[in-house]
Amino acid sequence: MRVAVIGLGKVGVPLAARVASRGHTVAGCDLDPDVVALVNRGQSPIQGEEGLDEAIQTAVRSGNLEATTDTAGAVRRSEMAVVIVPVLLTPDKQADLSMIESAAADVAGGLQKGSLVIFETTLPVGTTRNRLGPVLERGSGLRAGADFFLAFSPERVFSGRVLRDLSTYRKVTGGIDEASTEAAARFYEETLGVPPLSVRDAETAEFSKLAELTYRDVNIALANELAMCAQRGGVDVLQAIAAANSQPFSHIHEPGVGVGGHCVPVNPWFLINGLGPAPIARLARQTNDGMAQEATRLLEKALDGLDSRTVLILGLA
Repeated sequence: MRVAVIGLGKVGVPLAARVASRGHTVAGCDLDPDVVALVNRGQSPIQGEEGLDEAIQTAVRSGNLEATTDTAGAVRRSEMAVVIVPVLLTPDKQADLSMIESAAADVAGGLQKGSLVIFETTLPVGTTRNRLGPVLERGSGLRAGADFFLAFSPERVFSGRVLRDLSTYRKVTGGIDEASTEAAARFYEETLGVPPLSVRDAETAEFSKLAELTYRDVNIALANELAMCAQRGGVDVLQAIAAANSQPFSHIHEPGVGVGGHCVPVNPWFLINGLGPAPIARLARQTNDGMAQEATRLLEKALDGLDSRTVLILGLA
């Protein structure tokens, strides 16, 4: 099988390596020529991923993986295209689809009849069908569902262990029609070796990822709210949480100075502003975003002010 992976970031690079390790021919596509050059030298542009350096080196040496800046050309030579490029937030917390729409336009330039296109980037519900499908149609002259298959399958991996997660987690797949769902399911079972979890349609698959991330955000916010209440009551919150979690139905998270990473601080807004009102999700975002200010307040109190103080922050990201 010939596969184009568009976006050689923290998920795209391991996915390309994993698919190539299963004997398929993979073209990794990225706009950054330095990233492309690294991959073609058999080096990973992503650091800290268990087994990834060796996987990239093996895939390139075997001839199963090659990187390029020519997305349209790679798609033209492929049967499948998987798109994993960032979707960020605008200043007013709306999804900024500019990069993924640009990537979709590049894919359209090489799209062939009978091909399968899958988007893995977390998206607002309805984006695959209503925003990205039309971009592919306009650029290719083909019709989604009639001339090519179109599906959504959210990435579900954890940084540092992406290769392991790709080989163990079930991929959620949903297409714009039944044939697209089935095509995506077959693709992932063959390329990753894990039975997929097919859902009704692309919208259900998109919603599942937002639900997963919002669930995490809300639970972290609860832990942070408990920490602030405990602080006011002079309670050791970590000991209290450990005691509460000795009850089998309690699974309280540990509090912290907010929520990091690329997904949880961003993607719940796709639900809040896309399908809201979602007052619990909104409050969770506000609570977690406010924890850095709360931590600063506590530090100021403990040190009798921060003026002229030198503060060491470990784990800045």
